[in-house]
Amino acid sequence: MFPRKTGYTFDLNYRVTSKFIDDKNKIDIIYNLNNQIVKISSQIGETNIEYNQNGLPIKMLFHKNIVIE
Repeated sequence: MFPRKTGYTFDLNYRVTSKFIDDKNKIDIIYNLNNQIVKISSQIGETNIEYNQNGLPIKMLFHKNIVIE
């Protein structure tokens, strides 16, 4: 679905059902894509997230490897 790649930008133009930000060390975002629940987990050193006016993330740039579960 998504490449496992460093420095990859995700366009999150779908409904995010949950997001967890823990100690700036790990970001888990669970979203519904085509009625399928997908979880993005990242052990990060630095992450940039852009939010829309509703406060939901629309883009993420991970600077370390990401894992798609």
